Amino acid sequence: MTGALDATARAVAGRLIDKYGKALTFTSAATTYDPDSDVVVGAGTEYEWNGVLDKFGRAYPLRVTEKHGMTIIYVPVVNTAGTVATFTPEAGWTVTVDAEEFRVVAVDEVKSGELGAMWILETNK
Repeated sequence: MTGALDATARAVAGRLIDKYGKALTFTSAATTYDPDSDVVVGAGTEYEWNGVLDKFGRAYPLRVTEKHGMTIIYVPVVNTAGTVATFTPEAGWTVTVDAEEFRVVAVDEVKSGELGAMWILETNK
C-alpha cells in the first residue's frame, strides 16, 4: 500500500538528485541485430534526466568498485517538477555524462513502499 510518506520520500530523492546531480543522457540499446549482415539496425532512443555519479561506490563495498572499475550512478524516478521518468534503464544501455560514456551493467530499483524512488546503476566505461 502506498502512503503519503512514500510519495514524500520519492519526491525528496528526486529533489536532492536534481540539486546535486548532473545531466545524463541515456541511450537504449539498438533496436535489432541482423545476423546475416552482422549489422545493428536502428539507433537507440535517447532520454535526458539528472543523476549523481559515485566513482567511489560509497553505497557498495569499495573492493567491488575498485576491482571492477565500476561507477555507480543514482537516478531518481521523479524529478523536481514531479515528472515521472518515461523510461526504465536496463543493462546494455549507455549513459553519457560530461562527454564521458558509461555502459550499464546492472540496475537495482529502490522503492519507497510500492513506488519506485530511484535506480542504482552499476556501470563500466
